[in-house]
Amino acid sequence: MLEPLDSEIYEFSVTDGAVRALTNRKGPDSSPAVSPDGKLIAAFYLDEKPNSPFRIMVIPFEGGAALKTFDLPPTVDIRGSVRWTPDGRAITYIDTRGTPNLWSQPLDGGPPKQLTNWKADPIPAFDWSRDGKWLAYAVGSMTSDVVLINDARR
Repeated sequence: MLEPLDSEIYEFSVTDGAVRALTNRKGPDSSPAVSPDGKLIAAFYLDEKPNSPFRIMVIPFEGGAALKTFDLPPTVDIRGSVRWTPDGRAITYIDTRGTPNLWSQPLDGGPPKQLTNWKADPIPAFDWSRDGKWLAYAVGSMTSDVVLINDARR
């Protein structure tokens, strides 16, 4: 599991530059997404307790305590994003168990549902069309090289 950075969710006014904290807790919060009706924010969060797993929280856009929280399996890709379904009734995220696929957590508290059944390639990003008829996603893998430099002073 990745070690999260300390972060919080803030509102920033583009007209006057005012900044206001939306969460009333300290701790890592990431990937905030505003609901289609503009009333709620969903985000990944981590409890302040040691070794606690990431969860999803739903807070009012005005800020304050979480209205709902949802447990997540440890295979959820918290580097990815949470996205609201276009009807605002569920939150979508990437779960990497087996092959990465999209899952949906209904707000009514029902069990999460697997939405896709892809067989290959990581999914670094995705989003819904406004009408909910299309899903755009990126696929691919991240690679990097490691170079060992010896005697760099020569």
